[in-house]
Amino acid sequence: MARDSGNTLLSARSLNLATGAKTRRETIGGTDLRDFFKFNLTSRSSFDLSLKKLRSNVDVSLLDSTRKVIASSRQPARRSESIKTTLDAGTFYIRLNTKEATTGYQLTVSATPAPGGGTPGGGTPGGGTLPNTAPTIATNTALTVNRNGTGTIGRANLLSSDTQQTADQLLYRVTTLPANGSLFLNGTLLGVGSAFTQTDIDNNRLTYKQTAIKSIPNTGQIDTGSTRGAKISGSNVVWAAEDGTGDTEIFLYRGSTGAVTQLTNNAVNDRSPEIFGSNVVWQSGTGNDAEIFLYNGTTTTQLSTNTVEDSKAKISDGYVVWQRQTSSTQSDIRYYRLSDGTRGSVDLDADNDDIDPAISGSKVVFKRNYVPSSSDSRNGIYFVDLASGTGETQVSFGSSGYTDRRPQISGSTVVWERDFTGGNMDILYDADLLVPGASTVNTSVTLGDEAPLISGSNIVFRRTGSPGGTQDGGYVFNITTGTEERFIPTPSFSINSIDGNLVGWTGNMGGSANANLYNLTTRTPLTLDGGVALQGLVSVSGANAAWVGGAGPGTIDRLFFYDGTIASDSFGFSVSDGSLTTNGTFNFTVA
Repeated sequence: MARDSGNTLLSARSLNLATGAKTRRETIGGTDLRDFFKFNLTSRSSFDLSLKKLRSNVDVSLLDSTRKVIASSRQPARRSESIKTTLDAGTFYIRLNTKEATTGYQLTVSATPAPGGGTPGGGTPGGGTLPNTAPTIATNTALTVNRNGTGTIGRANLLSSDTQQTADQLLYRVTTLPANGSLFLNGTLLGVGSAFTQTDIDNNRLTYKQTAIKSIPNTGQIDTGSTRGAKISGSNVVWAAEDGTGDTEIFLYRGSTGAVTQLTNNAVNDRSPEIFGSNVVWQSGTGNDAEIFLYNGTTTTQLSTNTVEDSKAKISDGYVVWQRQTSSTQSDIRYYRLSDGTRGSVDLDADNDDIDPAISGSKVVFKRNYVPSSSDSRNGIYFVDLASGTGETQVSFGSSGYTDRRPQISGSTVVWERDFTGGNMDILYDADLLVPGASTVNTSVTLGDEAPLISGSNIVFRRTGSPGGTQDGGYVFNITTGTEERFIPTPSFSINSIDGNLVGWTGNMGGSANANLYNLTTRTPLTLDGGVALQGLVSVSGANAAWVGGAGPGTIDRLFFYDGTIASDSFGFSVSDGSLTTNGTFNFTVA
């Protein structure tokens, strides 16, 4: 049976390295927490220690004659330990220690006299050593990673060195985690305190996964009726979902904090939320019980109180507008000014049925049905500037040959859909509301252009009916250049939103749905994948997006956020030779 080494410095087992390398096979662990060995050197020597055949974690340290630790090896788990260094003449101690279960080990130690041996002039006779130095971070070059992509941190990015330690002995530990991604070692997720070595980096085992897509906590089935889904402004997202009591409530996600706030808690269905900044507006109840509510970031205000239906609320930076149905054939447009709470109506004429408001700043467009006659010229699209106090302006004029509908506005430009009696559809726009007259995107009688949305000078729409479907798809028309371009080359889709140069759309094919973005400036498509079967109803704001998803049509209970503003990330680390430590930060550039 192998003799057990001493458990203290005084009882350390001697190794005679003058006669060559020595190997000892013993056990440690359980109640035997430490083993000590002792050796003497008569001249300056190259020292080599290896500790192998471990079944549990054991660390090893090298001490000088003053009992000061001059080198260590602290590999995680069952990894082998090693120390390579140069020592002056003197007395030294090897300390093995563990806090785990009993394990056998094989310790091999050798010392080879260095050229020009003997005690150097700066040495300390009877126990001098070369002074230990902390690891040096020689290379720390940021890694560029695609948004929502994966990158490998290799030797060209992060390299530390130590004249007294090998790459396998340089131990890194994670001190702070990336804010917008995750670190992996051989596919295993790392956390604060997790370890890896320079050898791991040299062999491309360390990777970073950038996370631009985040799952937003949600309680239940999301209200997607009439393509409602979620709406986004900046990094704030609002939606309606079941809360477990049988009705839908309004929820707000604040991207700056990651917190979700339930804005309503009642016994009616709250739905159709819209958001601008931190202001949220929604419809509470249905039918004659439907009212409009506003949340301004701190408090909730009821904007309508009556026995008729208030619905289709929209919000801008200055106003809330909505549709009030006062009878089966008549509705009017109502507004609320955010700055001072002023309320009013656009027109109360009983002959006018005003519906489907859209707003941009203080400018509002809506569709007017002239009740006495559906073919009267007073039918059409109307515009009003709530800030100017002037009356409404008729933008398009009715006819028995078509119906104008689905008005949208951006700045002072209005766009709408014209549905001809014969079945053809066109997109019309008016870029100067002070000058009468509208322009048509495409006048072809064989093409059906519908469902327009606008942001700035870009109008996006759906086209169908081309011969053989060769021209069907999603299009963008630029008012400034007067040109159009197809950016969705498939007939099965819906365009959900546009803001600036970013378009959100849903693709439908084979019973599945997918969420997508398209950048009109760079002409770059991007599929958004939250990891569920059905995904869509993409709402965009700036570079960000929100969308809903689920396992199937009856289970749309997932909500996702895409952060397109992330430009960088980082994690903190320390690198140690077992005795001395150097701290650093590694950076990522997100493209």
